[in-house]
Amino acid sequence: MKAPLSWLSKYVDITLSPQELAHELTMAGIEVGSVNLIGEKWENDLLVGDVKEIVQHPNADRLKLATVGIGGQTNKTVVCGADNLEIGQKIAFANIGANLFDVKSGTHKELKPATIRGVVSEGMICSELELGIGLNHEGILVLPDDASVGSNLKNYLGDVILDIEVTPNRPDCLSMLGLAREISAITGAEIKEPELAYQQSDSKSKSRVAIQIHNTDLCKRYAATIIDGIKVTSSPKWLIEALLKAGHNSINNVVDITNFVMLEFGQPLHAFDLNTLTDSKINVREASGDERFYALNDEIATLNAPMLTISDSVEPVALAGIIGGKESAVSLQTTSILIESANFNPVNVRSTANMLGIATDASYIFERSPSIDLVPIALQRATKLILEVAGGTAMKGLIDIYPNKVSQKDIPLSNNKICKILGVELGKSEVLATLGVLGFDVKEQEIDGNQNTNNYELNIAVPYWRSDIAIPEDLVEEIARVIGYERIPPVMLTTPIPEFNPNLKPPKFELKELLASLGMMETISYPLSDLEALKLVEPALKEHSVVKTTNPMNSEMQYMRTSLVPSVLRTLSQNLKFLHGKPIRIFEMGRVYKYMRNVEKEVLPSEKEKIVGVLCGPRYYDSWLSGGENVDFYDAKGILELFFKRLAIDVNWGGSKNNVLRPQSSAGIYLDGIEVGMFGELKQEIADHFDIDTSVMLFEIDVNSVDNYLGVKTTDYYQINRFPSSERDISLVFDKSITSADVSSIISANKLVETVLPLDVYAGEGIPAEKRSITYRIIYRAVDKTLTADQVQRAQNSILKKLNEELGVASRF
Repeated sequence: MKAPLSWLSKYVDITLSPQELAHELTMAGIEVGSVNLIGEKWENDLLVGDVKEIVQHPNADRLKLATVGIGGQTNKTVVCGADNLEIGQKIAFANIGANLFDVKSGTHKELKPATIRGVVSEGMICSELELGIGLNHEGILVLPDDASVGSNLKNYLGDVILDIEVTPNRPDCLSMLGLAREISAITGAEIKEPELAYQQSDSKSKSRVAIQIHNTDLCKRYAATIIDGIKVTSSPKWLIEALLKAGHNSINNVVDITNFVMLEFGQPLHAFDLNTLTDSKINVREASGDERFYALNDEIATLNAPMLTISDSVEPVALAGIIGGKESAVSLQTTSILIESANFNPVNVRSTANMLGIATDASYIFERSPSIDLVPIALQRATKLILEVAGGTAMKGLIDIYPNKVSQKDIPLSNNKICKILGVELGKSEVLATLGVLGFDVKEQEIDGNQNTNNYELNIAVPYWRSDIAIPEDLVEEIARVIGYERIPPVMLTTPIPEFNPNLKPPKFELKELLASLGMMETISYPLSDLEALKLVEPALKEHSVVKTTNPMNSEMQYMRTSLVPSVLRTLSQNLKFLHGKPIRIFEMGRVYKYMRNVEKEVLPSEKEKIVGVLCGPRYYDSWLSGGENVDFYDAKGILELFFKRLAIDVNWGGSKNNVLRPQSSAGIYLDGIEVGMFGELKQEIADHFDIDTSVMLFEIDVNSVDNYLGVKTTDYYQINRFPSSERDISLVFDKSITSADVSSIISANKLVETVLPLDVYAGEGIPAEKRSITYRIIYRAVDKTLTADQVQRAQNSILKKLNEELGVASRF
């Protein structure tokens, strides 16, 4: 927010320098992003001029020659291409040598003499951007009619602008009065409240228009006043200057006042041409199906519930809290107006603005929940100022519809509460003074007749402009920031730091670090997805099992995800557009949400933590050492084997029933016979849905199931065996129903077997249809001696006998 010191000074005396003031505000929690000095570089080369004559440029259709008077008998000829140039305008004129902002270079440069299409230009008529006071450079800056020709522009427009970065919880600081109150609290200067009283006629406003709120959740309060006999013209100099310095263009005197009061009080207002309201009715209602609305910005919007509209008896005339309508706008022909001041639901305003792509200053303020008590105060102020600048007669009384009035309750605060939160004791007088300068009404309570200033209890009434104060902790924060956080001393920890315990289970975040160490890159996505993608990876998913959001950001983010797979695949698809042909290894660890429907009166969904990773593209980056092979099933298995090995968790691999992976190239991950994950090659139809045109290896791990095994087993140290090993290959034939893990388990049970490695799988000629042949390499080694050939053969015969007896396995040769 831009806050000119000339405007702030109307409400509070400012004795600090701009830099000192910016520092004090920032230290009090109101961050000042920058201090901009308007006119700092203007010197005497920038003057107020008036356009005396305009003729066409002899050598350019789009350029004009303007004769500009700059005082006395001095006139300058200027080449200008602005569309809004007119005779009689007061403008900002730059002489040769003036320091102006250069649009092309983005820096300030000295204005050089120029000959444009054969005509010498003796200066420049400036835009807002060239002067450095705004962003508009499509047209020249037009000054008020009362600007003195020939006067120094620095004396006319010069000012100091504080660029305030307001946090979302402080809507009161989106106003000049809110900032003035902060300055008052910091410096102790008295605040000067603007006048609200104005003269009224005998005719009551309620007799002229009927107002009804149809949804009190979306509009908690709606107030209006009516003024007849106004004259819509250009605004006076003080109003134009104030708005211009705050970053707003002047429109007309009525609209400018609504904007002025919005910036003054932090309460958006809107003025309607009363004669355009059909049947003189205002209905604050939700939009009906596909209702058309013609906005002030010349856009046509299609409205649907729960978008809130301000409508007459026929159609919408404004979009509540966002923008007015074209048909009801104040124009030069307007003679009677209805001024609106209301309080709208911030969530509804934000969702409507996002859906329609319409963001305004009003919506920005309403999204931050301004105080409902500002409604009548800002309305009175606007009515008074419009009467001053536009004339007319105000009808008697405010129309104030406030169906569910909420009375402000006092907030209790004690010295014990302050000390507990801040860690420092503050005297009662200091607390009373601090809260007092912030506008809080403080009432003391006696404690058993004890008036000890170190032991006190207070009841605090919150001022009407502060909508962010609700609990004692809010009050303590106010005290801390005003007295200065430097007053709060650092305190050592009262308990020792816990010692490292190697037996504690590793935290879950170490799983992410482990995967990263294995070459995977972590991604983070929104926990939202679309139902089509969720059903694609889980066809049996029922819609009632999925958590649907009430205010989705877009069609792809309507449901809380029941699987991480769509999120990771969507991230992969986006990365493939930029990294196609490069290795990609990404994973995400996050929660999935689902209503299980097995708990009576279930309110919240179950939350499970999952890890999903994908690998695709070449196995290695381009190199003369690599052969250019793509990743396959065994690359994914290798990462998972290392992952579980470093966690000291023994897992088994087996078949997996899932809807994501190809059955012939996938496997399940098992712990104690329970499937805790899966991995393998992604199905083509799922890849096509996410616009992925390459083979993808995917794995999923249920973190909640694995968590029970974390830290249970540690890695043991084994001394390197100094005796040689002996290798034997053996081909075994067994039923397809028997897993290789079962066979390897029996082989490994022999005390002389060190390692078992499956080398080859064969099924076909010579092997029955219901069977298969797997060749294993068995590595034998004793811990205390060198094995002889006879000892190895006896061990192998024993293994074959046991395999045959327990599993019916036979040797192929």
